[in-house]
Amino acid sequence: MAGGAALQFPVTGRPGAAARALLFAALVLVLQRALHAALAPFGPRDPQWALAWFTGATLLAALLAGLVLLQLLDGRGPGALGLALSGQVPREVFAGGLAGALPQLGMALLLALAGALRFTAEPGSIGGWAGDVGRAQLVLA
Repeated sequence: MAGGAALQFPVTGRPGAAARALLFAALVLVLQRALHAALAPFGPRDPQWALAWFTGATLLAALLAGLVLLQLLDGRGPGALGLALSGQVPREVFAGGLAGALPQLGMALLLALAGALRFTAEPGSIGGWAGDVGRAQLVLA
């Protein structure tokens, strides 16, 4: 560097943010592969349900990786990820569901008002529709 200055990094004995991100990514990949391999025999044959099934496994892998690394690196428990069980959990789950559903409903309303989204009758049932919506919510989680 100019002026003969050298870069010096503090030695803390703990990995920095970049190392933590790399550890997290590596652990998620390992756990994801393991979960996908373990769940493959039980996976649905329908491609849409399979996408939701394996997306759920990926989300679980990320959650487990976060819990493991928080415990190993910082000695903190699940509460540090916001997973503490309390009486607020049902309200927070409901609020999170609304936070995901309301923008989708708002966009559908705008498309319907603009004429880009129109109702066309198709064969099916309310159960099939609910299944499609549930899969979409899981994949978009």
